[in-house]
Amino acid sequence: MNSRNLLVFLITASALVAGLAGGYWYASSKFGDDRLMPAEPAPLPLYYRNPMNPEITSPVPTQDPMGMDYIPV
Repeated sequence: MNSRNLLVFLITASALVAGLAGGYWYASSKFGDDRLMPAEPAPLPLYYRNPMNPEITSPVPTQDPMGMDYIPV
């Protein structure tokens, strides 16, 4: 009876390991490609505008006289 319990344990452990390995392989083959692809780069801002007065713009990032950063647009 002891050898039968050992055989059942070995078969169960083998099935568990095979299931885990198969699941890992399936997940990495199905979903792994998305993680390897580079993300699209963020578009460059066309200009920067003053946060307090949107009519004032700048082609480069800067600050207004109060020290607030211009907002990229």
